[in-house]
Amino acid sequence: MHPSRQARIGNMQASATPLMYAIQDVPGKGKGLVATTDIPKGTRIISEKPIFAVGEPVETELADRVTSLSQHHRGEFLSMSNIHPFNDYLAQWVGILYTNALPVGSKLDLSGIFITACRINHACDNNAAHVWHNDCNRLTVHAIRDISKGEEITISYLGGAFDRNERQEELQRRFHFTCSCQLCSLLSQQSIESDLILNRINEIDNIISDEAGLGPRGINRTPENLLCLIEEMIQLWDRHDHSPNPVGLAHAYYLAFQITKARGDFARARVFADRLVPVRMTFMGMESRYVREHRRLRHDPTVYKFSGVSMQGLTNLDEVPFGPWWHDLEAWLWMRDLGVYEGVTVQNWLNDVY
Repeated sequence: MHPSRQARIGNMQASATPLMYAIQDVPGKGKGLVATTDIPKGTRIISEKPIFAVGEPVETELADRVTSLSQHHRGEFLSMSNIHPFNDYLAQWVGILYTNALPVGSKLDLSGIFITACRINHACDNNAAHVWHNDCNRLTVHAIRDISKGEEITISYLGGAFDRNERQEELQRRFHFTCSCQLCSLLSQQSIESDLILNRINEIDNIISDEAGLGPRGINRTPENLLCLIEEMIQLWDRHDHSPNPVGLAHAYYLAFQITKARGDFARARVFADRLVPVRMTFMGMESRYVREHRRLRHDPTVYKFSGVSMQGLTNLDEVPFGPWWHDLEAWLWMRDLGVYEGVTVQNWLNDVY
């Protein structure tokens, strides 16, 4: 193994000392992780290997995995909650797995059991995020906002941006509980505003996905129009202060990077890679291969595998904004038509919806 890669993996394997959390009873939730000290945003709270991982159908491997566990690990696994009915050992183990497992594997298509990470409860306004690192077979959990001593550490069991009703329905279907976090407990008008923002973010994401897959809503959109949508997405995440989401912001900046580098627009791609790095570092850590990759790309996006696919928007790495954009770098970055978008804000959009 190359010494630098060995050092990175060693850094990721190093656990927090002393521990920043304790596993405690949490009212209405069973066991959970509670911060025993103030935890600043971006701090790695956990770095953990699974005690086992299985693919579908899980019944094929699960019995062998459980029976081969050490007595300690088997006891920890059997003590985890189970929301599914069972009438034999295998059904019990399957129920525990489906109740607690986190996605692992190169395609996140395996179910992994972790002694500590599987104890973390859900909140839609989660204060931490988990990421699987396949290169070192570890899952990390990072604080995505400042966490106070005595506060429960939470992650999201759901992917994407969903409104309150969708979140509650999905949590009931998959995990049989109703979330009562602060985001789900907003007053009516605040909840409506939150849902409008999240639904619009989801709509924009679908439009851009249509473009990538030549779907009906994205096929006729220009790169300029797509960047306009991504800028709106970022403004909406900033506006949604009930639940700051660096994962959502990172997704938006990565989309902008892909769009600009694919048309050979290296000057803008470099800026988007530069903005992506610190956001991803918040929830992935600096040892993540994705963070390392984009730290290289912010210096030279031409090394990206698919850079310059069309070359329609060719710019050099250090090209200076010109024309009506020279005095407004943000307008240049997002290819704004200043005559069209001047004065348009997120609040304008919300007012139009109301």
